[in-house]
Amino acid sequence: MIKVNLADRKTSTMIANDSPGGPSFLSGLFSKAKSSSPSSSVSSSNTKTMVMSLAIYAVILGGAYYAINQHKEKLLGEVTAQNSELQTTIGVLDSEIAKSDGYEQMKLGLENDEKTLKTKIETIQKLITDRSAPAKVLMALSQATPKQVWLTEFTLKDGAMDIKGASIDLDVISDFMKALEGSVYFKDITLKGSKQGSLQTRENATFELEAKRR
Repeated sequence: MIKVNLADRKTSTMIANDSPGGPSFLSGLFSKAKSSSPSSSVSSSNTKTMVMSLAIYAVILGGAYYAINQHKEKLLGEVTAQNSELQTTIGVLDSEIAKSDGYEQMKLGLENDEKTLKTKIETIQKLITDRSAPAKVLMALSQATPKQVWLTEFTLKDGAMDIKGASIDLDVISDFMKALEGSVYFKDITLKGSKQGSLQTRENATFELEAKRR
């Protein structure tokens, strides 16, 4: 006699149908996939769109950043080149200024040397003139002295002269002073004093003159 446990079979059949790969399991997945397929497709499409947009934005931002950096590098290079050129120009100007300073110092030195040499020449000429002046002054004084005048004293110092003498008349002394004024060696003739002499003597008047050498 054979006994069959239908309850156990039913249970095993249900288990077999619900197991992975079974008809019930596959039909459930299919129904789930069928029911959820449209929304899943839309979500995937939106995700792809966002990813592509982000990628495009990233490319644009990266390109802009690269372009900005390139522009900055170009500007920096230009500024560096201009600065280098400016420094070169400053160096040239400094060199020219240094040369100019040296030239000015040299010019000043030459001018000082010229002044010194000119002073020496003038001093030598003055010494030569002073050496020959007394003789020329005495000769001119002798030529300007009338016959009625006698010189008793003559002094020449630093261009100033003192002349003392006597004459037979005061009018002759006036003529003597005019003759000295007409000479190239005398100027600023001044009568310091005069005195009438005795009638018994030949010297009727004495005088003292001041004069300067021209």
